[in-house]
Amino acid sequence: LAEFQDAVLDGELVTVQTADAQYLTGASNVTDIAFHSDGRAVVTLKNGTVLIRRTDGTRNMLTGLFGQVDTESEKGLLGVVAHPDVAANNTFFFYVSNGTGDDDKHRVYRGVLATDDTLMVDMTNPVVAASVGTGPGLRGPANHDGGGLFIHENQLYVGVGDTGSN
Repeated sequence: LAEFQDAVLDGELVTVQTADAQYLTGASNVTDIAFHSDGRAVVTLKNGTVLIRRTDGTRNMLTGLFGQVDTESEKGLLGVVAHPDVAANNTFFFYVSNGTGDDDKHRVYRGVLATDDTLMVDMTNPVVAASVGTGPGLRGPANHDGGGLFIHENQLYVGVGDTGSN
């Protein structure tokens, strides 16, 4: 991002939309996608599966990374975002419904993507989870469970939804 901070837009802004129907096939209930600076895509599925799509179109399917994922109603593995310095640290953040109770149902975890397309998720130190004192509990008793993640000025923002109770 630093290389663009002094950029000046002095021409016509053109938006181009393209569609690639074959970008990722055979995946159901996709919830989000984030990109590594090297072009690999990290794709999340509601059931807790993470697909790593390589630039040549092949992929690696990773299961069991987040323990028991609650997929009832609108819960599941709901979001992913790349760390602003993903080129150097290979880090992604994930929003997952895997807490033990409704008051601490959703958690945010940090994962590091390796060059062999495996993902090491730090399950013992969630970024956000009331049960380990890293933030308030993210409620999840019903629906509208959020899952949106974005980073602005090196701050991670978590869209939690209204969880059907607010």
